[in-house]
Amino acid sequence: MNINFRTRAHKDVQDFGLCIAMPFGEWEGGDLVLYELGLVLDLRQGSLCVFKSSIVTHFNLDFTGKRFAIILHTDDKIATAEQCYEQWANNANFIPSRAEGPSA
Repeated sequence: MNINFRTRAHKDVQDFGLCIAMPFGEWEGGDLVLYELGLVLDLRQGSLCVFKSSIVTHFNLDFTGKRFAIILHTDDKIATAEQCYEQWANNANFIPSRAEGPSA
């Protein structure tokens, strides 16, 4: 969660897949810039923006007021997490998800 947060132009090279940004609060300004796409987005409360943050340079402009944003992304370490999951899958204290079937 970003709270009254403004960023410099950047790419999140550690992100994997898509990034979702959802602002809320009471503010003026703060448009989200997606540089390579040539977009300046005036996101309002309840809006969602979905983009690939690892390849699109992005930042938000100055703003006044109270501006919050929920940012959802998947870190590129997800492959490591999957490997870790496989290592723990046969642990007697590990409960598999319903999709994997009943526990032994």
